[in-house]
Amino acid sequence: TGIDVAVVDSSMFIHRLVASLMGKPLVNFVAIPNMESDPLVPPLFFGFKPARNPVERSIQAAAGFLSDNVILRPAGLSYRRQLAAYGQAAPRHGRLTDEPYRSSAAVIQTGPEALDFPRRHRNPAVHYVGALLPYRPPGPAGAVAERDTKEAERWPQYPRTLLVTQGTVDNVDQDKLIV
Repeated sequence: TGIDVAVVDSSMFIHRLVASLMGKPLVNFVAIPNMESDPLVPPLFFGFKPARNPVERSIQAAAGFLSDNVILRPAGLSYRRQLAAYGQAAPRHGRLTDEPYRSSAAVIQTGPEALDFPRRHRNPAVHYVGALLPYRPPGPAGAVAERDTKEAERWPQYPRTLLVTQGTVDNVDQDKLIV
C-alpha cells in the first residue's frame, strides 16, 4: 500500500487488523474520554467516581462484569469473528475497549490529562493533546493578545473548572444540558 501510517478513530475497532495485516504503524485518535481500563478507573458508562472503599469496589467490579459479559458481549463476539475471518486472534483477557490502545503505536487522546481519572498504569503510547479548538484566523500578535485579554476579563475566574458534555447522539436540544 502507499501509506506510511494510518490514523484511525478509536471507535472503529480495526486497529489490530490494520496494524497486523498491512504491517503499518497505526495512530489511534480518541475524541472521547480515555477508554483504556485500569484498576483505579471505574467501568465506563455507569457514571461512577473512583471507588474509595471495598463496597464501592465490589459494586464497580459487578458493573464491570455486567458491561463486559452482557452489554458488550455481542460487540465482543462480533469483533472476535471479524478478526478470525482474517486469521487473527483476539486477546482473551482485558476489555474490548482496550483493543484500540493495545494495537496502536501511538494514541492521540483529546482533552487534558487532568480531566482523566487517576491511573495506576500509564500507557506510554497515550499522548494528551488538550482541547480541540476551532480554527482562529491568524492576525497581528497584539490583536490576538488584546482579544484574549478582553475574553479573560469577560469571564470571572473560578477556583475549579467543570467540563460538561452532552455527548454525540442526543445533542439537538442544548437546553437538556442546562436542565
